[in-house]
Amino acid sequence: MLQARAMEEARTRARQRERDQDDNRGRKSKGETRVAQPTLPAAAPAAPGDGSLDALMADLDSFSQREEEDRRAREVADHESREEGKRKSQAEAERRAQEDAEREMREQLEREAREQEERQRRDEEERRAREEAERRAGVEERRRLEAEESRRLEAEERKRKAQEALLAKAAPLPDIEVSDKDLDMTEVRRDEAAVARDARKAQREREREARQRAKEAKEHAKAAAREASASGKSPRVRRKINWVRPTVVTLLTLLAAGLVALHVIPLPMDDYERAASDALGRPVKIGTGRLSLYSGLRLNLSDVSVDGSTTIAGAQAYPSLRALIEGRQVVDRLEIWGVTVPQSAIGAVVVAKLRGEGLRGARIFVKHLQLTGPVPLPVLEGEARIGADGAMSSVILSGPDALAATLTPTAGGEVEFDVTAANLTVPFAPELTLSSFAMKGKANRQGMNIASWGGGVLGGAISGTANLRWSGAWQLEGGLTARSINAAVFAPALLSEGKAEGQGRFSMSGKDPAKLSNAAFLEGSFSVGKGALGTVDLARVLHTSGRQYGGRTQFTEMTGHATYDHGAVALRNVNITAGALTAGANADIAPSGAIAGRIVADIRTTVQPLRAILVIGGTVKEPQVRN
Repeated sequence: MLQARAMEEARTRARQRERDQDDNRGRKSKGETRVAQPTLPAAAPAAPGDGSLDALMADLDSFSQREEEDRRAREVADHESREEGKRKSQAEAERRAQEDAEREMREQLEREAREQEERQRRDEEERRAREEAERRAGVEERRRLEAEESRRLEAEERKRKAQEALLAKAAPLPDIEVSDKDLDMTEVRRDEAAVARDARKAQREREREARQRAKEAKEHAKAAAREASASGKSPRVRRKINWVRPTVVTLLTLLAAGLVALHVIPLPMDDYERAASDALGRPVKIGTGRLSLYSGLRLNLSDVSVDGSTTIAGAQAYPSLRALIEGRQVVDRLEIWGVTVPQSAIGAVVVAKLRGEGLRGARIFVKHLQLTGPVPLPVLEGEARIGADGAMSSVILSGPDALAATLTPTAGGEVEFDVTAANLTVPFAPELTLSSFAMKGKANRQGMNIASWGGGVLGGAISGTANLRWSGAWQLEGGLTARSINAAVFAPALLSEGKAEGQGRFSMSGKDPAKLSNAAFLEGSFSVGKGALGTVDLARVLHTSGRQYGGRTQFTEMTGHATYDHGAVALRNVNITAGALTAGANADIAPSGAIAGRIVADIRTTVQPLRAILVIGGTVKEPQVRN
């Protein structure tokens, strides 16, 4: 009986101790501490020697052991909790570091893009300022030439009127329709003045001789009259003849006939062919050439060929009159049209240095210029300026869609180029058209080094650098940066929204430059912000355990690595973030459009994380998703 009571009391105290310990643990979690108060037994302890004491001690030992085990379990749990906290803190720190690195990379890309845009803007402003200065200089030069021409015409008109007044005093002359425009030459006017002086001098001599003959005739008539009166016969009167008018009319008629003959009769072109061949260092053939004086001294040429490869339908050369009189073939201005030049000869033409003085300091204007060759180019117009040393100082070309190109030879035998256009179809990728296109760099006989190029495309912009080589097979390689590209254009069924950015390297080679894009290779990283996946709703797939797929997946960011090789696309390490939802994907797209890939999606919930593995098949236009 006593033993049973002692055991009951021991169990009561043990339960009370457990309740106190639970209360202490609860208060510790709330920041409070309470010391467990022992509960006094209701009855007196058992007498020594009673068997209940051993049982009580055994119970106390078991309770102490359980308390120790609980304590150790709590320590293990606290240790695991601390380790879990450390892991979470480390993961959070790594995530923040990755976000900081990605943010710094985006900021760096944005800075580079802004710097690139600023450089393009400064280059555009400099080009516009240069064009405006050249235009103003051209306007001033044209005004100066017009003023000089006006003063020259006024002086010629005054001189002509003075000559007509002198001739009118000498004898009345018939009106002959010879315009001053037909005699618009300084040397011819000087010759005319000399002829007029000689004519007046000869006229005065003839008048003096006529007066002498008239005097002699009068004396002879008087003598005859005396003889007749003496013999009784009436004298025969001889009529006076004026030879001045027929002589002047004949001279002017011969001069007018000579001027007309200059416009009709072809001139010998041997001297001009020889001078042009010596200047270019290549054989030059000229079909026909005629001299014109209608708007100044001008030589009209047709059917011109250079080295048998470059042809010119027609040309107008404005030679120097003084050099022409001295027997030298010097041209100040040359206008040519219907020009066909092979693309392989562009560099040789621009960097050529002309020998002799035939075209030194001259300006050459070109219309309907066709650059034939493997690269399709539009019909152009241009202006070339020859320096005093015979070398080309600059070439300015223009074409459709506000195309403008400036070529400037350098001392090292290279050509600096600066090209702009409102819209330009890339010759090496005919399916790609860039707006607000700009390009600059250097070129030589082996290829081109493009320091910068860029333009607008697909709602965004693309820019980069490139190297082009055409010795042997055509080779093009370089780097590019894309900004704010409409990603939904490429595969709307897979990616229906989003603006893409990226950087990469590209290369292509082949014998036909128009087909280089068929052998293109492109590799780089990309990111798409605030977009949407078409065809599949990953959150619905996870919450329905793969029973439902249809819909779209809005995401905050997508990053990855892409490769384009001869029409085949490989997407690797694609990461998608959409709040609590994250996903990783890999995919391969064949040139035919067939797609094969996999998506692993996870979502964090308050109960337990959810995961689904999806397989992508079908085609780019009609993708299929399944478990």
